Amino acid sequence: MPEWLLILSEIIIFVCGTGAIWLLNQNNKYSKYGVLLGLFSEPFWFVSAYHSRSWGIFALTFIYTVSYIVGVYNFWFRKKQTKSKSKR
Repeated sequence: MPEWLLILSEIIIFVCGTGAIWLLNQNNKYSKYGVLLGLFSEPFWFVSAYHSRSWGIFALTFIYTVSYIVGVYNFWFRKKQTKSKSKR
């Protein structure tokens, strides 16, 4: 794999990974975009971990990918439950 492609992967991992964590921790209307950024960065994590033979990180990337997919479902596809006032 060309060196410039690995450097580009690392830049994408840094920008999208930090952006994902930042957005997911904001607790506002933009938080849902954090899972999209995180999911976008995952193929680059796979490539980087595979190329460097970091098998622990490679395995962990599968868990992160599934977690981001769950986040996409929760933020984008699951219907919001309305809060009902309980009578006391």
